[in-house]
Amino acid sequence: MELADHQLHLTQLTQQREELEDLISQNQNLLLRVKGAIEYLNTIGVTLTESESVEEVVEEKEVEVVED
Repeated sequence: MELADHQLHLTQLTQQREELEDLISQNQNLLLRVKGAIEYLNTIGVTLTESESVEEVVEEKEVEVVED
């Protein structure tokens, strides 16, 4: 590879890194919100019955995520 090819490759990798960092940051924020919502619901006494699994509940109800 020539220098120009290496520079182009470095540019592409740098852009990819920035996109991944943004995506990870967004997902971390979403994870914190979900954990907070779960903690809140547990705090106010909401529980799943033993016969309900998480998959069943998610399938029954469409989960809505509200982002600021």
